[in-house]
Amino acid sequence: MKSKNRKPTNEASQAEAGQAETQKLRKSFLEFLSFGLAPSGLRASGFGFLSDFSSRISVFIFLALLCATTCLRAQMTNRFPAHWGPPPRIETRDLRKLPGDYGFGSSTLARWIQTNLDKDQRTGGGTSATQRDWRMDFQQAELGQLPEGITVQTGLGAVKAVEGNRFLEVAPTAGGKFRALVGPALDGPATVSARVAAVGADRSQTQFGVGLGGTNGWRLVVVPGKNELELWRGQGLESHVSLAFQAGAWTSLRLQVSQLKNGAWQVAGKAWLAGGVEPKDWLVASETPIRPAAGRASLVGSTVPGALLQFDDLVVSTVVKP
Repeated sequence: MKSKNRKPTNEASQAEAGQAETQKLRKSFLEFLSFGLAPSGLRASGFGFLSDFSSRISVFIFLALLCATTCLRAQMTNRFPAHWGPPPRIETRDLRKLPGDYGFGSSTLARWIQTNLDKDQRTGGGTSATQRDWRMDFQQAELGQLPEGITVQTGLGAVKAVEGNRFLEVAPTAGGKFRALVGPALDGPATVSARVAAVGADRSQTQFGVGLGGTNGWRLVVVPGKNELELWRGQGLESHVSLAFQAGAWTSLRLQVSQLKNGAWQVAGKAWLAGGVEPKDWLVASETPIRPAAGRASLVGSTVPGALLQFDDLVVSTVVKP
């Protein structure tokens, strides 16, 4: 009977062969761009049969896509927490869903991510408060760009400034929705906080909030049309409370996942007028025996086309408060 587990030596040899083939194609691509239009480089790489212009254009498109994929891979590595160190340089050539809402990649990368998530869970996410916290106040971010550590899934987003204060301004898609993942993936106790403002939309058509546990995790949402603060788990409403909303003002939100002494998990949230007094107690909360899913924090919202949502002072942390 064949073993279902690949041996490390086989994984390494396959990965090395893949890297060698990639380097070979990259070299051919550079020769192609140097106006040699493929003679020596492509013939040496097994493409000597190409002679007509259309074939060369096809090869150019293929190699351009290859380079774009390589660039995308480099961009993805910047999303991992700095204290994890560099990701594996040699990987298997399979494709699977990665832990912690990091998309898709090889089994080698998946094991590396899971190992670091488990280590962060045991040690509290790092050896110092700096490593445990991911912060973004946008003051050093480039205007008109999307800062590193923020991945927009639905809608558009870029850094804007008003009277010297920089923030992330987002515009929903035609469907009126916006969602972005922020910071590193977390597993276990975690907190996310932000300031949010809605601009140019009727309050009955606007919602905004923050989330934990990836795209289908927990969400804390302000609903101005109902003057409510709501706590959602996936597609289910877990808790809600009355909340006075002030149009045109910044609203502070905080959502937290923590483990209770009895082993159960509590997800709780609060919201208040930015610059005002933070409520001492949680306004909405839910208790569950099920460990919340690992994943990145999120920014969520919905409004009509043409209206804008603004997010500022983002903090994602493994430090939780009683």
